Amino acid sequence: MKIGDDGFVIYDEKSRRMADEMVVAERRHIVQRRQETHDCACKDGMFPRMPASRRKFLFVAGSAAGLAGSTAALAQKAPPGAIYFNVPADPTKEQGRPVAGDGGYGSRSQFETEVRVRFPTPNEYTSWSFTPLDRMLGNLTASGLHFERHHGGIPTIDPANHVLFVHGMVDTPKKFSMADLKRFPAVTRRHFIECSGNGLTEWNKPTQKTVQGTHGLLSTSEWTGVQFATIAREVGLKDGSTWVLAEGSDAAVMTRSIPVEKMLKDALLVYGQNGEAIRPEQGYPLRLLLPGYEGNTHRF
Repeated sequence: MKIGDDGFVIYDEKSRRMADEMVVAERRHIVQRRQETHDCACKDGMFPRMPASRRKFLFVAGSAAGLAGSTAALAQKAPPGAIYFNVPADPTKEQGRPVAGDGGYGSRSQFETEVRVRFPTPNEYTSWSFTPLDRMLGNLTASGLHFERHHGGIPTIDPANHVLFVHGMVDTPKKFSMADLKRFPAVTRRHFIECSGNGLTEWNKPTQKTVQGTHGLLSTSEWTGVQFATIAREVGLKDGSTWVLAEGSDAAVMTRSIPVEKMLKDALLVYGQNGEAIRPEQGYPLRLLLPGYEGNTHRF
C-alpha cells in the first residue's frame, strides 16, 4: 500500500483482496441480521401512514407468526453463549427455572444474538474478529465480544504451569507463577485496546455498512492485574535499562520491544477482565497491557 500523488491510499493486490473479502463478509452478516428481524412484531407503529385497523391486524398476525418462527429457529440452535428454553405463553402463569440450574455460571438470554464476525482469512488460526460496537450497551465491551487478533490460534494454557520470566539487566532474575503475581498489590483500571489495523478497509474509500465492520477492532474492558513497576522493583531493574523485550506464550511466540519508560509509567500485567479471569481470546491467564499503545504491542 502507498500514497498516490492525489493524496489517496493506493492498495496493493493483497490489501485490495482483503478489503473485498471483508465487504463480502459484512454483506453476509447484514443479510443474516435482516433475516433475524424480518416480520418482527416490534415493527408495529413504525409505519404511521397505515390505517390503525390494518396495523392492528398485522400486529396480531405478525405476533403469532413471529413467535412461532422465532421459537422454531431457536429450538434448532440457541445463539452463541445462550441456552434455549421453551417460552411460556404467559410467564406470570408458569414457574420459572430453578436457581443455579445452569450449573453455577450464567448465560445470556437466548434472544440476544450479537456476535463477533471473523475476517475471512484463508487460515482461521491467523485471523481476527470484530466487536459489534453498534450493538453494545454502555461503554464497556462484553468480555465475550471483545475483538480478537491471533497469529497462531487461541492458546490453551494451564495457569498452574504458567510462569513469567523477568531477566536481563536486573539484580536478581526471577520467575513468577500466577499465584506469585496475585500476591502482589493489584490495581483495576478501565482501558481500551485498538488493533493497529482498525479501519484498514476504509483507508482508501468507505466500503463497510456497519460500525462493526469499520471500527470493530476496538474494545474496552476493566482490567485487573499488577503494575510492571512493582515487578521491576522486585527484580531490581538496573540503571541504564532502556528497552523491555516482551515475548508471548502462544504458538506464534511473537515479541515486541517496549521502552522501559513506558513500562514503568503504566504497563500492567493483567489476569482479570470485567470482574472475572481474562478470557483465552484475550490472553488467559496473563497478558501485558500498554494503555495508549497499539494493540499488537500488548503481548500474551
